[in-house]
Amino acid sequence: MKKFFLSTLLLILLTSITYTQPKLLEGFETADSNNLPAGWAKWIVGNYYPDPYWNWTVRDSGLPLPGLQNATSKSHTGLKSCGVSWWVGNDTGGTAYVPEAWLITKRIPQLAAGDVLKFWASGGSANYLDSIQVFISTIDSTPSSMIFKLASIIWPVGTTYGVFTEYTYDLSTYAGFEAWIGFRYNTDITQDGFFVFVDDVFVGSVIGIKPVGSNIPNKFELRQNYPNPFNPKTVFEFDLPKGENVNIVIYNMLGQEVKTLLNEFKSAGTYKVDFDASALASGTYYYRIIAGDFVDTKKMVLVK
Repeated sequence: MKKFFLSTLLLILLTSITYTQPKLLEGFETADSNNLPAGWAKWIVGNYYPDPYWNWTVRDSGLPLPGLQNATSKSHTGLKSCGVSWWVGNDTGGTAYVPEAWLITKRIPQLAAGDVLKFWASGGSANYLDSIQVFISTIDSTPSSMIFKLASIIWPVGTTYGVFTEYTYDLSTYAGFEAWIGFRYNTDITQDGFFVFVDDVFVGSVIGIKPVGSNIPNKFELRQNYPNPFNPKTVFEFDLPKGENVNIVIYNMLGQEVKTLLNEFKSAGTYKVDFDASALASGTYYYRIIAGDFVDTKKMVLVK
């Protein structure tokens, strides 16, 4: 819970982006060095047997790392991350191999248009190169099913060790399928690697929640969306005279819930919400806000 709060607060302050309905949200805070999060798996491809702690392992930050000197484990937020050492290319008998070490997520429920993969990662150092490839499977969690590559990430020689960067990839192509994400560590055989960390892995839809100005409103209000009718994007604003947990839900004409846009605490202020209805059919929809005792509903029309 502490990890989720810190991550959410950081994202609101720095990017004004809100995650909604996460299908995967993993910061590794409840796992340990002997256990990956429930449903996650790690693999070695090849006929050799490295120490399991050289492969992808969850560690507290600030600990010594296998195969390295003068470097300790890092995390993006909270205390923990999941990382892999270049030493994973050695078996316990001392023979060196080109490592192919996989970290694969648990099953992710059916993806929808607009879903994205977001995570933070760090690799390489001043003297050593590192790289990972990111894959997606719609079959299962084995490396052989990871046939769709989303990206290759390379940290060249000269990289500052322990600095995390956020990576984002659109998953709309795989809408309608359940999925697994695979992180493949496969170092360049001409250059020793160093260490790669992955943290704060998210899969789901993302909406923009942006504060408008700095004035504190004197009453609760939900404003009409604009433009209206719209295709496929629209914007609406709401006012909070005091901090409240805010729940905003989209409904169709039958009163069925279509999407939850927001369900989290917001401080007093005026906020703008960007709503993308690309995945919805033309028709009349309703958006409702609940903030403390304040409840209001307005109608909007999607025309494609």
